[in-house]
Amino acid sequence: MRKLILRIWPTILVMSFALVGCGAHGPAEIHYGQDQCEYCKMTIADKSFGSELVTVKGKVYKFDSIECLAAYQSANSLSSGQIRSCG
Repeated sequence: MRKLILRIWPTILVMSFALVGCGAHGPAEIHYGQDQCEYCKMTIADKSFGSELVTVKGKVYKFDSIECLAAYQSANSLSSGQIRSCG
């Protein structure tokens, strides 16, 4: 039994860190009519066009359209390695 526990322990440890790493670094709720676009500073109002960019560090940037998101990414030279995929 002790050998089994010693064999399984590293796997459990790695899986625990992986699950903790997936924590709260996903997309946040957009509060339409309240949140402001990070790029153009307009209030995000239309539910059809709101978008978000989440960095690997967990910072969430909200935009009123995909065009603002693309412009922000280009203007701030964000590489794909700095952006978290939450899809």
